[in-house]
Amino acid sequence: SLGIDLLIVAPNESQALTPIVEEVFSSGIPVILIDRETDSELYSAYIGADNYEIGKTAGKYVINRMNGKGHILELQIPLKMSPGYLRHKGFRDAIKGYPDLKIVGAKEILYHELHLRPYLDSILNGETRVDVIYAHTDVVAEASHKVAASYGLAENIIFVGVDGIPGTGRGIQAVEDGILDASMLYPTGGSDAIRLAIS
Repeated sequence: SLGIDLLIVAPNESQALTPIVEEVFSSGIPVILIDRETDSELYSAYIGADNYEIGKTAGKYVINRMNGKGHILELQIPLKMSPGYLRHKGFRDAIKGYPDLKIVGAKEILYHELHLRPYLDSILNGETRVDVIYAHTDVVAEASHKVAASYGLAENIIFVGVDGIPGTGRGIQAVEDGILDASMLYPTGGSDAIRLAIS
């Protein structure tokens, strides 16, 4: 026995935690997945936003802003994490009917400028044209704006993030300040998980 009555978990990697979550659930302990899913249906409940639809909405936004034409750079959450894969797949499915929207680069990026700059340096310093940067998080979108601004290119690029983070200096304010052109709202459902656990 694990000595617990209920498990709330946000699996960082979909595959890695699947056997453990299945084992806990199969032992009779309720399991609530929050924010991220495993590769199995053996859990009691999942609380989180639809990452596929978020990616698709970002794609529709880009289609409309660019009138179906342009060069896109996609900065991804690691795709082994379910939000990353689904935000990627939804976006690509949205734009696949628009051959004049070209993906000129895609890279899995960790969460701050230190990891982002070497990659963006190689893209923005070369011959690659970038009209849109679609980042899977506001944090990466904001960091990419900072790098692009250092090349004098930020004004010519549309920056799209995900999370809609409230608060000073965060995603929503970044849209208000003109750093990001858009942020796709991502409600994590933490309070809903607590309410469900209590019930």
